[in-house]
Amino acid sequence: MQTFTLTTGRWLQRLIGRNPIVRGSDRLEAGALVIVLIVALLALPLAGAVGTAVFDARTHTAAGQQRRVQLVDAIATQNTTIIRLPYQASLRTPLMWQFDGRDHSGVVFTDEEMKAGDRTRIWVDATGTPTVAPLSHSDAVTVAVIAAVGFWAAVAGTGAGLWALYRRRLERLRYADWDRRLGDLVADKGRRNRDA
Repeated sequence: MQTFTLTTGRWLQRLIGRNPIVRGSDRLEAGALVIVLIVALLALPLAGAVGTAVFDARTHTAAGQQRRVQLVDAIATQNTTIIRLPYQASLRTPLMWQFDGRDHSGVVFTDEEMKAGDRTRIWVDATGTPTVAPLSHSDAVTVAVIAAVGFWAAVAGTGAGLWALYRRRLERLRYADWDRRLGDLVADKGRRNRDA
């Protein structure tokens, strides 16, 4: 079984050390790994910038949504109807609410089962129509963190993948070189035996 260790000391020693056993391909492999590590480190501030930009955009979107919607009190006029779906249950509740001095009613998807007369709060738009909740601060933070980590992982993963492909190519060249040298050694030994 072949083990793989990623210690920077060993790779730096291969890159800048003066060991005569270290092949040129070993130095190329170590150099490529150092480049990948540097790119991954340089991608960290860029990932932070991506996360910040996404956070700012989501915060701006959330602020706009919060200006256009508001919470109102609603009362269930009937019990909740449960609609069974393959992987979840959908709860639909007939509600009545007041908005802008007028009575409104409709069937709204609710998070929990309700009985007639139960109270809840729902989000409505400027016309009093039920709508989805606006983005929250924690939603913006979550999306920004996912974007930043995703960007960095994409950069680092691409670099690691390219390095792995390069390493594999170098290994094939090394094995081909070993095969050629062993073939030369066998051929040379055969000539010496014939000459003797």
